[in-house]
Amino acid sequence: MTGGAVEDFHDGRRPTTSPNATRRFEAEPVEDGTRLRYTVILGPGRSRLAWAMRQRPDRRNELIARRLDEHRDNMAAVVHGIADLLATRDA
Repeated sequence: MTGGAVEDFHDGRRPTTSPNATRRFEAEPVEDGTRLRYTVILGPGRSRLAWAMRQRPDRRNELIARRLDEHRDNMAAVVHGIADLLATRDA
């Protein structure tokens, strides 16, 4: 991926017309290197989160908060992994 590029991808578990989520990488040149953004857009396909909220509507906020924490942790792991790979490559 080159500077300024945007790359969307799906994990392949669902058709791309109705994915559980779309992940996006954005690389942008900055003064001291490259800024990498990794985002996830949930939907429009059904997910385990939607199922869990239907089963336990009383725990909706807790379920959403836990899923957001999981996404945050996963995004951090991906970004740190890429940084480690780049540092090794540039060493």
